[in-house]
Amino acid sequence: MMNAVLIDDELNALKSLAWEIETFCNDVTVIGQFSDPLEALKYVEKNTVDIIFLDIEMPGLNGFQFIDLCPAKGLKIIITTAYDQYAIQAIKKRAFDYLLKPIDSDDLKECVEKIKFEINQEKLHVDIEKILLDFTSKTNSNYQRLSFNSESKLFFYNADDILYVKSEGNNSYIYFDKTKKKLINHNLKAVEDKLLNFPFARVHNSFIINLNKLIEFNKSEQYVILDYDVIIPVSRQKKDELINKL
Repeated sequence: MMNAVLIDDELNALKSLAWEIETFCNDVTVIGQFSDPLEALKYVEKNTVDIIFLDIEMPGLNGFQFIDLCPAKGLKIIITTAYDQYAIQAIKKRAFDYLLKPIDSDDLKECVEKIKFEINQEKLHVDIEKILLDFTSKTNSNYQRLSFNSESKLFFYNADDILYVKSEGNNSYIYFDKTKKKLINHNLKAVEDKLLNFPFARVHNSFIINLNKLIEFNKSEQYVILDYDVIIPVSRQKKDELINKL
């Protein structure tokens, strides 16, 4: 069973969506309905939520601002709006899907099935990864490979083969040199968590770099140069963290 939170400043839209979910989506339980996105944000931070159905145009805090503030907890965020001009921006954010109002029940069911499939895939990936990590730690504590999910497959790489990682919405690209890359089904926060025990640093909202590949750090211009003359920006917020790691 998946827990869902609904956020919309229109009470009729909230009631309608809650009814559709309860009627057509047996695998989803609506645990919260909010017309105030700030109250919803507090609730999500304290409770186990799998899915958020989120309106865009709301007073005080719009949907995209909510996404920026929402903690990365593997949430599947579904944009619900009457306006299709937000589709591209929704893709650039970490929105899982996009439903136009009035929401069609078939579209809703299809969306929930996709979420269910992805959550099951993520659980399977975690289970397999745990088995592999247990195995490698028992056989050779110095031998560690990282596993990443891409579509329906698992790929394994040595940490030192990774040059940098770039965010791509709810996914990420692993770069091995200037052009060779692999799209993986993990957001940048999930990749960052995987790399905690390796010499990597998150230098920007969109980038993680391999410190073993670092050639130059320009503090004044706020960028780094890696192997293959790859230039990566360093944000002001991450600058001090990077200095402390070097």
